[in-house]
Amino acid sequence: MNDVVKVNRQFRWTLILFIVMIVTSIAAMILANLFMREEYQYIVHFAVLLFLLFSIIRFKNRFDQITNISYIIKIRSHAGQPIKMMQTKKMNDYPSFLQKKDYVKFAQDKDHCLFYRITQDEIKKIFRKHILEVVVILNDTVDGFYLDQVNEEIGKIQQQKDNMRFRMDRLLITQMKPITDLTEKVKDEIKEIIFVKTTGISLFLKSNTTIISTINIGLHQSSSNAVLLYSDTYSPSLYYKHHIDQIKKIL
Repeated sequence: MNDVVKVNRQFRWTLILFIVMIVTSIAAMILANLFMREEYQYIVHFAVLLFLLFSIIRFKNRFDQITNISYIIKIRSHAGQPIKMMQTKKMNDYPSFLQKKDYVKFAQDKDHCLFYRITQDEIKKIFRKHILEVVVILNDTVDGFYLDQVNEEIGKIQQQKDNMRFRMDRLLITQMKPITDLTEKVKDEIKEIIFVKTTGISLFLKSNTTIISTINIGLHQSSSNAVLLYSDTYSPSLYYKHHIDQIKKIL
């Protein structure tokens, strides 16, 4: 069974359970109206509505999870070719190049160096906020692409900018690391990308969409190829396309 069939099956079963829950809740309220005294009807109605509220939130999270998994599957099925390295050929000069592109160095240790910049959201036409773009340069001795301290550092950046009234709900993370051999293990690590799009409703019934995109890049110096999982022909969002375009500009 391929990944597409699995995701479709998960979606169908989740949808069926959601429909059963709605029908059962309506039936419970109808039965309460038919067979209960009025004072008890209100209690049943309140309990059912409370149950629906929490259940709908859980089902929404589940639908979001399935949708985000489907994004990754489609990206993999429309994967692009390696990209020729330009700026990343000379990694010693690369930090200076990033700083010329308005990136700011935020943290550095023996395992990684983290740069970030904040740009105005030019994709969203109304209620524009900001995009936080992060570039993480990993040491070739690091196992995999994900470090706990990177998450902590990004959290600190977001906290600082929130205090300065920078409203950011788009986070684009590019993680790159020099590689010598393109083994199956390295390929699997590169494929561990993230694209998450969730929509919430505020107290004023305003829709808020959060997007997080993380792309891992293996810098194969001997062939001057940047190896990454991406797609030029499929895009789950304009922000994903923007992320890929920015990566091409800094490689």
